[in-house]
Amino acid sequence: MIKEILFQVIVIIFPLLFHHSYIKKKISNIFAQRFITAAVCSIVIVICMTYPVVIGKGGIYDLRSIPWMLSIMYGGGWVGIATTIVLCSFRYWLGGIGMYTVFIVYPLTAVFLLLTNNYFIRVNLVKKIQYGIAVSSFNIVAIICLSYVFIPDMSYQSLPFFIFLAFLTVLTLWCYIWIREYIDEHDRLHLEVQRTEKIHIVGQLAASVAHEVRNPLTTVKGFLQMLSQDSHLSSEHKYYVSISLEEINRANSIIQDYLSLAKTDVHIERLNIAEEILFIQKSVSFYAALHNVLLNFHHPAFKLFVKGNREKFRQVLLNLIKNSVEAIQQKGKGKINVRILKKDKQAVIEIEDDGIGMSPEELQRLGLPFYSTKESGTGLGTMVSYKIIESMHGEIKVISKKGKGTCFSILLPLEPGSE
Repeated sequence: MIKEILFQVIVIIFPLLFHHSYIKKKISNIFAQRFITAAVCSIVIVICMTYPVVIGKGGIYDLRSIPWMLSIMYGGGWVGIATTIVLCSFRYWLGGIGMYTVFIVYPLTAVFLLLTNNYFIRVNLVKKIQYGIAVSSFNIVAIICLSYVFIPDMSYQSLPFFIFLAFLTVLTLWCYIWIREYIDEHDRLHLEVQRTEKIHIVGQLAASVAHEVRNPLTTVKGFLQMLSQDSHLSSEHKYYVSISLEEINRANSIIQDYLSLAKTDVHIERLNIAEEILFIQKSVSFYAALHNVLLNFHHPAFKLFVKGNREKFRQVLLNLIKNSVEAIQQKGKGKINVRILKKDKQAVIEIEDDGIGMSPEELQRLGLPFYSTKESGTGLGTMVSYKIIESMHGEIKVISKKGKGTCFSILLPLEPGSE
């Protein structure tokens, strides 16, 4: 029996981790990733069911529930549906009265997993493990209880072995979630180091070039402004001058973003988030209305304080809200919700829109130098926003779905005195 148990554990852990840590990184297409996830999990499920652990009279047990649950928790919608169909179909093909237990418990558990999938994706490692243990425990207990109902002649002497294997199932699931989340965190930190290095290089470039470019632009802008006031200038020429001034202003804006990357010596003070959000609301409400966007600010009843530079913090909020407005503008109309929350010892500012959203590939490159989802964008605004929040010892998390919208979450450590 020990050999069969070890075989099942190895069959589950190694293929799934290999798929996650190697194959998934080599394939960027999200549909192909999910297809391979469904295929790998289905194969593992079939192998587990083909070589079960036989316990006493009429009792068999396997670890099929682990790859099945993981396929739904990490694969989502149709991946979970596909593996559930494979599991139930193969169990029907194997036959036996025990299949009725599978047909009752697994679809019900699948519905629950699918409905709570967004919760699983959002929570931290500890809560993910707690969630996995709770759902797997329910699944196992239901299977064991119904097995004794549908198989009356099954010996109760086998119950201790069932309990031991159930414990092993929970332990294996715990190990997999922990290892996978550790790998994900390692990959995230690696990408973060790469992004920080790129930002540092751009900052060095900014320090050496931006000032030299800005000086002649200021001179050209001054002469163009004088030229535009000439009464003898034709309307056509005035139009050309106005276009030139707009492009110079845009160039100055880009240079300012470069200078923000290079500038590190800023005034730090205690900031009341509610007051800063109120200032931003007054600043961007007209801009949002002009682009047919409904802007909702949800002001909290409590006070939250953080430490940072006032102008830089406002710049981040303006950048992210303007990005949301422009994302909605490409769809025609929509709304933005700005919420202030308190989670543990952190202040959380959520900026959620129902714009065009981003694909996983676009999301992964967000915040990198010179990458933008906008045709006329440089990507510097988002990159500067990331750098400013990092300087405040915080982080920006992004959740997005193509065609559905995007939610930016700014997480900042709270100062003493926050209520």
